Amino acid sequence: MVREEAISKVLERVYKTEKISLYDTCFDLFEGSGQHLAESKAYADELIDEKLAKYIDEKKTLLEITNYGKFWMLKGGYIEYLKQCEKKFKNRESSKEDDLEDALIEARLKFTQYRIKTFWITFVLSILGFLFSLVSLCIVYLRLK
Repeated sequence: MVREEAISKVLERVYKTEKISLYDTCFDLFEGSGQHLAESKAYADELIDEKLAKYIDEKKTLLEITNYGKFWMLKGGYIEYLKQCEKKFKNRESSKEDDLEDALIEARLKFTQYRIKTFWITFVLSILGFLFSLVSLCIVYLRLK
């Protein structure tokens, strides 16, 4: 069974009964799985991290659906929630990439502008240095004669 489908099963069970004892219902949901207790705990923790459900006891064995979880169950369940989150994530990444690309283009234009301006200054300074060296050589040559 795929992880997302199993988490969806847990969320559906919580939605139907409002509260579930996680370890009692895991036998019904995950028959034939050797590590069903650990798996159901991991699935419940995933729901908690996504804020679709919450624990209502200190031992973290009773699971209750949140309003956010009810909302997503009405919209199509955990799979639909993942699809929408993926779209949001892609939109955020693409907008960040666009912003980064715009910033890089702007920085390249500024550096190109600085390169063009400083090229002529360094070119003029190098020509002046060459002329001074020629004058200096001429003076030394004329003094030796």
